[in-house]
Amino acid sequence: MVAAPPRVYIRERVLTIVRELVRITSLAVAELKPILEEYFKKQSKESEILSGIRNLVRYVDQADQLKRRAYREATRAGALLTGREHFLSLTHKLGEIVDQAQGLGYRVYMAHKHKIQLSDDIGKAILPMVDDVNTVLTKLKEAVLAMCYGTPERVLDALKEVDTAENRVDERYRELLFTQIYIPSAKAKRSRKSKSAPLDLATLFLTKELLEILETIADRARDAAEIANLFFLLSLA
Repeated sequence: MVAAPPRVYIRERVLTIVRELVRITSLAVAELKPILEEYFKKQSKESEILSGIRNLVRYVDQADQLKRRAYREATRAGALLTGREHFLSLTHKLGEIVDQAQGLGYRVYMAHKHKIQLSDDIGKAILPMVDDVNTVLTKLKEAVLAMCYGTPERVLDALKEVDTAENRVDERYRELLFTQIYIPSAKAKRSRKSKSAPLDLATLFLTKELLEILETIADRARDAAEIANLFFLLSLA
């Protein structure tokens, strides 16, 4: 029986790390939906939001452990790991997504704690965007699996699906910036001139931050898909 060359063993080990990190990243982003759903309830419970935050903290810890494992693996493998820079860049990009998810969760918790409540209309606008972001992560996971086990055609299709899903998030982001930030700001400015209700800066800033973080997560996922594709192509060389 002929033993597989060292490069094959190394490739399998790093692919295991990538698949696990993508899984943890997807779970972290998926945690945002129940956190936001609870926050937008009229009688939201802090304990439920905190439960989601604890899950996010756990995912951040797991992602950090996997990144350290990736660095050790890359160091040990040296030149035997083709595309090492892309491998490390990929793990870093995925870690950024988990950190962004935790940041969004923390903002929601602090908003609830300090009684900064966004309206039901804003909730109805943001929650579908969260679904779109989760779709991007699902497509990223499918793309990575295709790179590991699928055909080149399936990999290209999966990458296109990531782009399509991310473009949908971008479109929703641009739309919500106007409907939830710019237009309400303009209306509030006009109402101040007529000595009506003051502009609610806290609501506008929080809404804008949530939208920006969601859009950033989708962008990072698309970047991760592109980096993953480069790494897998190089690792096969």
